Amino acid sequence: MAAQVLRDPRGLVLPPRERALSGLAALLAEAPWTLEDEDVDRLRAASLSDEEIAHAVAIVGMFSHFTRAADATAIAPDYTSPLPRLEIDMSREPLPRPAPEDWPRRPARLRFDRLLPDIAGGFARWRDYVFTATAALSEQDRATLARAAAFQLCDAGALSEHAHASPSSPREETLAGFAEKLTLTPWRMEQADVEALRSIGLDDRAVLHAIAVVGYQNQASRVRLALG
Repeated sequence: MAAQVLRDPRGLVLPPRERALSGLAALLAEAPWTLEDEDVDRLRAASLSDEEIAHAVAIVGMFSHFTRAADATAIAPDYTSPLPRLEIDMSREPLPRPAPEDWPRRPARLRFDRLLPDIAGGFARWRDYVFTATAALSEQDRATLARAAAFQLCDAGALSEHAHASPSSPREETLAGFAEKLTLTPWRMEQADVEALRSIGLDDRAVLHAIAVVGYQNQASRVRLALG
């Protein structure tokens, strides 16, 4: 497949299984709130087990975290690749979000903790570290960031968890704005966005913590919206 990408990336033809997985990745990356039961059925029809579907969702979730960390910190890859370099369209706009009353509210499709207990446990430990163990940001700061990211992902469950964290001060508005941009248009992140955080008193450690909170929420909301 890599050889075909090198020869003619536009002419790449994927087998049904890989096509189904790439479709899931694109959907979860751009509009996770739109994923329906029919999308899961198509994955099963492509011979993916429930465990494999949950694992694929977990991988997409993790990459939504990793890419936002890279975009926010401007860290270039530390490796070379023979594959064509991805050119980002900086004028690209995110898809429109539905009104809150139209957000998905559905029972769990697949029990992540039962299907993949080791990965679910790892995610839970990471959440504890980001939201509890690390103290570079206050609890209110973390909740403000998480709420703003969850709102842009149409994650009603996460929004209810952080309902107390609606921005009510210039500091919180700045944090929320950072989370919104990193969630909606990570490809447009620039030094000015980090400087905005520094202007409200965040040092480098706190800036990295803010990025980690937003990245985690992007991961967690995608898993929740896909699996329930």
